Amino acid sequence: MTMIPRLLTAPAILPPFTGVTPAEPAARSPYRTDLEEVVQRFATSDRRREILRGFLDYRKELRQLRIGAEFQWLAGSFVENPGREPRDVDVVTFYSLTADQVAAIRNDPERWQRFETLASSAKERFSCDAYFVNMARPGTKLVGFTHYWYGLFSHQRGSLAWKGMLEVDVAGEDIDQRAEDALAELPSS
Repeated sequence: MTMIPRLLTAPAILPPFTGVTPAEPAARSPYRTDLEEVVQRFATSDRRREILRGFLDYRKELRQLRIGAEFQWLAGSFVENPGREPRDVDVVTFYSLTADQVAAIRNDPERWQRFETLASSAKERFSCDAYFVNMARPGTKLVGFTHYWYGLFSHQRGSLAWKGMLEVDVAGEDIDQRAEDALAELPSS
């Protein structure tokens, strides 16, 4: 894991890379971190804490679907200026299901409905603008989807400034419990 770098000052965004060159993988976005650090850095208001609680609830439902979710990119205004109130957090979940596994889920109407509902209602229910990338897709499709989301979320809306994003693992409910505990310890603003 790497530490979340300091925000740039104008505009207050994560840098797209740290150091003198983006050629060093560990020094470029998306920055691998853990949810406790996300809480420490970005839970700076009641609204931001509410978004983080929604995100943690979203992750619980995601795990229950058993779709092989591995990691998530966190982006958007939530990981920008901690003094500004975001509406949500942008989340891209990278998961891995073969075509046969996808077919099995589609053949289970209840599970498929839960997946579709989670995907379509995440913003309303959890304050997560949620998207998915299946890493088991053929290489050109996987690269295309990853390129799309990276290109979209690596630039600030409006200014088009190049910016960074975060990456967190999905595995392990203990990770989320530690983040929930850290959230509970924060005083209300």
